[in-house]
Amino acid sequence: ESHEIITKGRYAHSTASWAVTFESVNKRLQFSIKNQRFAFEDLPDLANNTWYHIVATYSNTADEIDLYLNGSSLSPDGQGGTYIDVPNTTKEVKIGVGDKNRYGNFYIGYVGIWTDFLSAAEVTAIYNSGNRNVPLNLASNSGDYTSAGDLECFWKFNESSGFGTDAVTDYSGNSHAGTTYNTDNSNWIEEE
Repeated sequence: ESHEIITKGRYAHSTASWAVTFESVNKRLQFSIKNQRFAFEDLPDLANNTWYHIVATYSNTADEIDLYLNGSSLSPDGQGGTYIDVPNTTKEVKIGVGDKNRYGNFYIGYVGIWTDFLSAAEVTAIYNSGNRNVPLNLASNSGDYTSAGDLECFWKFNESSGFGTDAVTDYSGNSHAGTTYNTDNSNWIEEE
């Protein structure tokens, strides 16, 4: 079964923009651009009740795609598609739920979206910057991380105001506030 981690548009469909999904049966991550799928199967055993850091990067001009798990690059397994331009769509970004409103059984702590390709050094800098509760401030350059100017959205999901207050602040400065659905006080993480 496929669980959408984050999508823009309809997953694996000609109207999709992009998606990162986890297939629980095959234990593999997929990164899709429009209807072109790139699968990553070299996953370690993923334990329940454990936080994982996932980063997807894509450059159609350099024919480069990668997925990182806990700061380490995963290579595509050869099941891939054609490098294409990422469609510019007005579809909303959905986090933790797909186009058919199937919710994943997992928590998501922080999400950043950039308008440019992150280098391996930047991904490593973000992963090594702190613990799950206090990551690197993605809106400011620091060390090997130099893409703050390309940060389009940054949601921390730490408002902890819970059910009834459904706005999620965008810390990028670009005013892309999010809205939560089906949440209550137990769904929020606390910064340490």
